[in-house]
Amino acid sequence: MGVLQTIRDLRRREPFIPFRVIMSSGEGYTIENSELLAIGNSQLVYCFPHSDRIAHLRMSQISAVEELDQNNREKRKQ
Repeated sequence: MGVLQTIRDLRRREPFIPFRVIMSSGEGYTIENSELLAIGNSQLVYCFPHSDRIAHLRMSQISAVEELDQNNREKRKQ
Protein backbone atom coordinates (compact mmCIF):
# COMPACT_ATOMS: atom_id res chain seq x y z
CA MET A 1 0.00 0.00 0.00
CA GLY A 2 1.37 3.43 -0.88
CA VAL A 3 1.84 6.33 1.51
CA LEU A 4 -1.06 8.28 -0.02
CA GLN A 5 -3.51 5.41 0.45
CA THR A 6 -2.24 4.77 4.00
CA ILE A 7 -2.86 8.42 4.92
CA ARG A 8 -6.33 8.35 3.33
CA ASP A 9 -7.22 5.19 5.26
CA LEU A 10 -5.94 6.62 8.56
CA ARG A 11 -7.85 9.87 8.01
CA ARG A 12 -11.13 8.00 7.39
CA ARG A 13 -10.77 5.54 10.27
CA GLU A 14 -13.74 5.45 12.67
CA PRO A 15 -13.14 6.23 15.39
CA PHE A 16 -10.29 8.46 14.29
CA ILE A 17 -6.92 7.65 15.87
CA PRO A 18 -4.13 10.24 15.67
CA PHE A 19 -1.14 9.50 13.46
CA ARG A 20 2.16 11.14 12.63
CA VAL A 21 3.62 12.08 9.24
CA ILE A 22 7.44 12.08 9.14
CA MET A 23 9.19 14.06 6.43
CA SER A 24 12.56 13.22 4.86
CA SER A 25 13.96 16.29 6.67
CA GLY A 26 13.12 14.63 9.98
CA GLU A 27 10.25 16.99 10.77
CA GLY A 28 7.12 15.31 12.07
CA TYR A 29 3.49 16.39 12.09
CA THR A 30 1.03 14.77 14.48
CA ILE A 31 -2.43 14.69 12.95
CA GLU A 32 -4.81 14.77 15.91
CA ASN A 33 -7.94 15.87 14.06
CA SER A 34 -8.82 14.52 10.61
CA GLU A 35 -10.60 17.74 9.71
CA LEU A 36 -7.32 19.68 9.86
CA LEU A 37 -5.80 17.67 6.99
CA ALA A 38 -6.57 18.09 3.30
CA ILE A 39 -5.27 15.44 0.91
CA GLY A 40 -4.32 16.21 -2.68
CA ASN A 41 -2.61 14.07 -5.31
CA SER A 42 0.87 15.42 -4.69
CA GLN A 43 0.68 17.11 -1.30
CA LEU A 44 -1.05 17.32 2.05
CA VAL A 45 -2.16 20.60 3.56
CA TYR A 46 -2.08 20.49 7.35
CA CYS A 47 -3.64 23.25 9.47
CA PHE A 48 -2.09 23.53 12.92
CA PRO A 49 -4.74 23.45 15.67
CA HIS A 50 -5.57 26.74 17.39
CA SER A 51 -3.40 28.65 14.91
CA ASP A 52 -3.40 30.36 11.53
CA ARG A 53 -0.33 28.31 10.51
CA ILE A 54 -0.46 25.75 7.74
CA ALA A 55 2.09 23.34 6.29
CA HIS A 56 2.26 22.06 2.73
CA LEU A 57 3.68 18.53 2.86
CA ARG A 58 4.82 17.14 -0.49
CA MET A 59 4.09 13.44 -0.91
CA SER A 60 7.54 12.92 -2.45
CA GLN A 61 9.13 14.14 0.79
CA ILE A 62 7.16 11.92 3.21
CA SER A 63 9.45 9.23 4.55
CA ALA A 64 7.11 7.50 7.02
CA VAL A 65 3.67 7.42 8.57
CA GLU A 66 3.40 6.32 12.19
CA GLU A 67 0.16 5.17 13.71
CA LEU A 68 -0.25 6.27 17.30
CA ASP A 69 -1.73 3.58 19.51
CA GLN A 70 -5.05 4.80 20.89
CA ASN A 71 -4.44 3.47 24.39
CA ASN A 72 -0.89 4.47 25.18
CA ARG A 73 0.16 6.57 22.16
CA GLU A 74 3.00 4.18 21.29
CA LYS A 75 4.16 4.48 17.70
CA ARG A 76 3.71 1.76 15.12
CA LYS A 77 5.57 2.55 11.88
CA GLN A 78 4.00 2.05 8.46
